[in-house]
Amino acid sequence: MKALIVEDEALIALDIKKTLINLNYDVVDMLSNDMEVFEFLHNNPMPDIFIMDINLGESSLNGMQIIQKIKTKYPDIKVIYLSGYSDNTTAQSILASDPLGYIVKPFKREKLEKILKEV
Repeated sequence: MKALIVEDEALIALDIKKTLINLNYDVVDMLSNDMEVFEFLHNNPMPDIFIMDINLGESSLNGMQIIQKIKTKYPDIKVIYLSGYSDNTTAQSILASDPLGYIVKPFKREKLEKILKEV
């Protein structure tokens, strides 16, 4: 499976990449903002799964907004969201978007592995 990591914290992105590779995923790229995502999708095939941070620092769109835009053309995309926030409002809005999973940062690698093994 081809995976695209969208995470603005490089160390977290690298750790996710290592986890995905260990599970035999093909990591097609690691991006950090909305413009990079849309440019990637314009020039490459759609990945099988997105590992998407919610808050992307310098990005003009957050991770959920990026996925909503992509879903207008590809409604069946698979996404696992990452967030540093675990409040009820954030959790409810994430879960309402029907992701494969929602992981609160910081997280243990085993939590990501468990979700990915269920895909």
